[in-house]
Amino acid sequence: MPGSPEAPIFTHQGFLGQTVPFHAITYDKNGVCTSPATRDAVLRLIRDGGHSDTILFSHGWNNDWDDAMRLYRAFMEGVCAMADQRGDVLPGGLKPLFLGVSWPSAALLWPWEETPDLAAGTPEPVVESADAELLREDMDPDEAEALTAFLAGKDTITGAELSQLSELLAPQFAHPDEDETEASAQFTARDLEHTFRSADILAEGPEDDDGGFDSGGTIDDAPTDGVQAAGGPFSGVFGLRKVLRMATVLKMKDRGGVVGANGVAELLQRLLGETGTRLHIVGHSYGAKVTMTALSRVQAPRAVESVLLLQPAVNHLAFAQDVEGRPGGFRKVLERCRKPVLTTRSKNDIPLRHVFHLAVRRRSDLGEMQFASGVSQFAAMGGYGPHELAPGELLEVTLPDRGITYPDLSGHAVIDLNGDGRITGHSDVTNPYTFWAMLQNLR
Repeated sequence: MPGSPEAPIFTHQGFLGQTVPFHAITYDKNGVCTSPATRDAVLRLIRDGGHSDTILFSHGWNNDWDDAMRLYRAFMEGVCAMADQRGDVLPGGLKPLFLGVSWPSAALLWPWEETPDLAAGTPEPVVESADAELLREDMDPDEAEALTAFLAGKDTITGAELSQLSELLAPQFAHPDEDETEASAQFTARDLEHTFRSADILAEGPEDDDGGFDSGGTIDDAPTDGVQAAGGPFSGVFGLRKVLRMATVLKMKDRGGVVGANGVAELLQRLLGETGTRLHIVGHSYGAKVTMTALSRVQAPRAVESVLLLQPAVNHLAFAQDVEGRPGGFRKVLERCRKPVLTTRSKNDIPLRHVFHLAVRRRSDLGEMQFASGVSQFAAMGGYGPHELAPGELLEVTLPDRGITYPDLSGHAVIDLNGDGRITGHSDVTNPYTFWAMLQNLR
């Protein structure tokens, strides 16, 4: 961390010889800003320092401070270098400042995993992990003690034990998911058990590159008629590691929403209300949950300039015109962004293509699996793109390479950037394609 609130974390030369600063603002798991002096100092710098543009970036899951700083540095340096190469596409007088959000999301790691990736896996089950600790965090002492006792000595659990574990964990997820699908019914222990059973998490099943979940094929052809009813007869044995990991996927998704609603929303409000900077929002993975929840809560006098969502781990119906009688939870963002929202997807994103929909499925009625889009209603936008917008609102574009002119995006609300073969995995978001996309938003 820097020595004074005004000092940048690092700087980089770019944008035609400028020294571009990067600052970071930190939040705890409840969305409370833990660096208020830095936040206030940065707002003053933006207001008084003539920074025409502010690029605010939120990381996603499995990023501690060092991980986040590496991501932000790589993105900033790549954008700066491309701006030097193609300054001809940028407006004159552009003076940028990069601003990163840091929030506690490093929960899906196992002791031997070196990289923060949901897709990382191991054949060796371990119960006492970061996952178990995370799930105990918000329990009262008696509940935490009961969970510890339940987990002790177990690598696998029976169907009956899965029901018991669901009872222990469900209170953490009992509120309606306030995000982009916003279930109207309360999420119960039965719902959580059904979520676990709906994925192939049998201990004797294959453990693959999807982080321990065997999705049974792509989302379009995965069978849905053989799912065991929660509480029904079941003779299989479940891998406890897989169950805990699914629970942490839900937990971290909720945390991203809390950080966005309770903390980052206020930051956006102040940036838009107290400064004249053009504000550009970037979110990777659950960082899209953070930033879009925040922007949904803002009551600002003006719109943000642009939004770039990189492999967003949010529901593909987030911007939909109608989701079971109501708009997608992030649809209001479309009227709070001056330019069309850019969002990338890739079939090479294993976690979002094959895992996300198995864990994030908070609905009381899980039997109705398909919407008209032909993919699961629980599919991730970063794996399958946005769906169900109004006619003319959505434009699909093959993610353009650097230097390739983007098509006319006017008249559209959301641009679906198809990165198949160009974005090679969930974390592959600092490359020439994404840098060039950022330049489009700075034009």
